[in-house]
Amino acid sequence: MTDSQMIANRYGRWATARRAYAEIVAALQAGKTVVISTYTKAWKFDKRHVDFFRATRNGLYMRRGKQWDCIDFASVRIYS
Repeated sequence: MTDSQMIANRYGRWATARRAYAEIVAALQAGKTVVISTYTKAWKFDKRHVDFFRATRNGLYMRRGKQWDCIDFASVRIYS
């Protein structure tokens, strides 16, 4: 790999998404409630919704119908 191919924080978004995905899935599998919220809307998830999330190189995504919404900058709260 040459210096021109080395981009600062090249896989940072993917690493952050994988870390958040692991926390969300672990909380859901443990029976906790996860709330994803933006400025205008909030979604509440429980253990039935484990497959509603995925982490890709582009970020953390949540399924909404047949579409996938990026939730990188949304608030994620975990309740017991």
